[in-house]
Amino acid sequence: MLRPLSLAVVVAIAPVAVAQDVAGPTTASLDAIAATLPPQPWYPEGYYDFRVAAEAEVAENPRPATALLTEGDDGKVFDLVYCSADRVTRRSTDRLMQLYGNVALDTARLQAEFGRLHYPATVYAAPLEEFEKQGLIAAQDGGSPEPLRALVETLEANRKKLAPALPRITAGTPCPSGIGRSRGGFSRGGPGGESTIIQTEPSASIVLLLNAFAFKVCTRKVPNPWDQFACRWTEIEAGDAWPLSGRYVYQIRWPDGAIRRGTREILPDMRREVPGVVTIRKIEN
Repeated sequence: MLRPLSLAVVVAIAPVAVAQDVAGPTTASLDAIAATLPPQPWYPEGYYDFRVAAEAEVAENPRPATALLTEGDDGKVFDLVYCSADRVTRRSTDRLMQLYGNVALDTARLQAEFGRLHYPATVYAAPLEEFEKQGLIAAQDGGSPEPLRALVETLEANRKKLAPALPRITAGTPCPSGIGRSRGGFSRGGPGGESTIIQTEPSASIVLLLNAFAFKVCTRKVPNPWDQFACRWTEIEAGDAWPLSGRYVYQIRWPDGAIRRGTREILPDMRREVPGVVTIRKIEN
């Protein structure tokens, strides 16, 4: 039997009929984003929902301001590579998520970060559009998108010409294997710090999880994203180890019918040799 070393996270759940923490954008707020982001004629079928959802996800979970710029030999540098960015993995059971998820997330993140750093659109808009196009083509052909460093030559040429006073653009950070967060489908995990055990008190509770980006995509597609079957929610069995890493929307149903909904971030400690533990408790008044 797996013996967790420590209690990683404790989530206190109050016994209300339907309680809700911040659970991400509603259909109306995603529609508001869509109104400012018209679909492009070259978007493949099904991609637009991912693109809108990615805008919402990046706005809700941006790169920390302190991590936007790094120190280089010639001053501040904007590195396009962000090792802690959320990624869709091959574990995802949704084919369109595998095809389009990372292209949408990367494009939305980079566009937002260029805006936050006050680069003029003339520097990045056209290169990012080409990056998005080529990423979609590669995904549909069964290949992998070009790495972000392929953008740098064009971006740097534009920056030097149009905004030379702004930080140099690079994409040189190597991301160590196993470091950072990944999101995607669920699969059972064995021993190891990359896994997390979900526990509940009382133990008869039902715990459903769906990664936060997938929840936003599904909100664009179905009338009720809280429907367990419409949005591919995964029921987590208490005491089992799962490879959970990233931000998840959850819904908890207690034996008395009380429901709690919200969003939680799970960042496992990769250095541990046993899974961490998330304990979700119901607190009686």
